[in-house]
Amino acid sequence: PGVARNLMRQSAERFRARNELMQQAVEDRLRYEALQKELAIATEIQCSMLPHDFALSDAYDIHASMSPARHVGGDFYDVFRIDDESIYVAIGDVAGKGVPAALFVVRAMTLLRIEMLKRQPVEGAVAAVNRALCKNNDRFLFVTLAVVVIDVRSGQCLYVSAGHNPVALGQAGCAFEFLEPPDGILVGVEETAAYQARELQLDVGDVLFLYTDGVTEA
Repeated sequence: PGVARNLMRQSAERFRARNELMQQAVEDRLRYEALQKELAIATEIQCSMLPHDFALSDAYDIHASMSPARHVGGDFYDVFRIDDESIYVAIGDVAGKGVPAALFVVRAMTLLRIEMLKRQPVEGAVAAVNRALCKNNDRFLFVTLAVVVIDVRSGQCLYVSAGHNPVALGQAGCAFEFLEPPDGILVGVEETAAYQARELQLDVGDVLFLYTDGVTEA
């Protein structure tokens, strides 16, 4: 009888431990599924923030695409008309991936739109965004930016690069060439950083290509 009791006790303890493991596995699975649903919603929200209507001018064709490495990512682009004469185009890449980078994207995009709508010089707008992002940046996140303002009538452009990949220009009938970026470090690191703008003339058939290092790394 003593041996039987010991066997029954051991069996009961094993069954109880197995049941606890099964219950924990089920709970972990439910939490994982809930997290996946939340990330899917976050992906939809992030994609909805990006512009999809590019019919801003009869003189220009604008196309954009983003494929995040994870559910949410740190890359973004933005396009809108500042006024009847100017189109604003920007692309950025936040350091890192995942949720922290995605949240920093929201902050950077919002600040950049606000500053660009003030109709100030583009280099001044980027400098203002840099100062704002340097504040309360305890995680030391930063973002690279390329911002272009296009005059829809003359084709003249002003562009600023804040540590971003060089812009590529494909002139009609010619191969693409990388433009030398104007001076400017990445945004969110040094509050007193200054930025420069360069001029560029677009003619009929020219193509301006902006991208992030997701392209070059791939």
